[in-house]
Amino acid sequence: MGNSIQAGPTAADDAAPWRALGLGLIALVCFSLTLPMTRFAVPAFGPELVGPGRSLVAAMAAVPLLIVLRRPLLPPKADLGPVIVVALGSVVGFPFLTALALRNVPASHAAVTIAFLPAATAIMAVLHARERLAPRFWLWCAGGTLLTVGYLALDTRGGLEASDLELVGAVLLCALGYVAGGMLTRRTPAWLTTCWSVIVASPLVLAVVLASHHEVPHLTAKSVLAVVYLGLGSSLIAFFCWYQALAIGGIAKIGQISLLQPLLTMLFAALILGEQLNTLTILMGFTVAITVLMAQRTRQTIPVSNPS
Repeated sequence: MGNSIQAGPTAADDAAPWRALGLGLIALVCFSLTLPMTRFAVPAFGPELVGPGRSLVAAMAAVPLLIVLRRPLLPPKADLGPVIVVALGSVVGFPFLTALALRNVPASHAAVTIAFLPAATAIMAVLHARERLAPRFWLWCAGGTLLTVGYLALDTRGGLEASDLELVGAVLLCALGYVAGGMLTRRTPAWLTTCWSVIVASPLVLAVVLASHHEVPHLTAKSVLAVVYLGLGSSLIAFFCWYQALAIGGIAKIGQISLLQPLLTMLFAALILGEQLNTLTILMGFTVAITVLMAQRTRQTIPVSNPS
């Protein structure tokens, strides 16, 4: 029996790559709203509550969902390790570190560092998920990453800042969480992976919030809606789609569509926060989209977990 499948144009299920791409794009739109919403909500709630604390909102929705669907609230022992990695990387680490960084830098500046996330995800997919990629994939990956980082660095006119160390840590933790979540979703539904991760992370998140947040939030309708979106949209719905896309289309390849996230983030930052957006950003978006599309057309071998 084989233990891998071939992803790409020659895959047996021709619809699978397109289904994975569609789910990935839905998740990408949700993710692209995260930094602008975080930037909007941090002044009212503080980085601890807006960052990892938003997963408490997700957990409050995940628990009744699992109860209604008669699923266990915690993962089985065999899946606990990967769920903990997802929780530490995607649920706690990335939101907390980006929220800390966004106290001092604009959302568009943060997008520069986060542009390295697809490349970091691809590397970890090879190292930890044993995915094998064609050389052409790495050429398109490098080209798209250099285009995105180079443009954003020029556009924001920003050099390195202390907050960039927090953003680098966020990228590495998030990439590790993506790989663990994508691997687990090959044998477990994506929504279960997501619900378990926010529930497992809840004690740590609650401890961080209680230890760090001392001021009474200055509540406004918009800031409350922003936190609700971060909890339900960014922390649940986006990952329902994202982990399923990673499992179907391959962690490395689907991860490459995240190259579009900084540009979409800048678009939403312009619409929501009034940050500057120019025509060159739109043109760059189309250019990067071409590199993403070409990366999707390369061949990839994805290991498959044997059913128990």
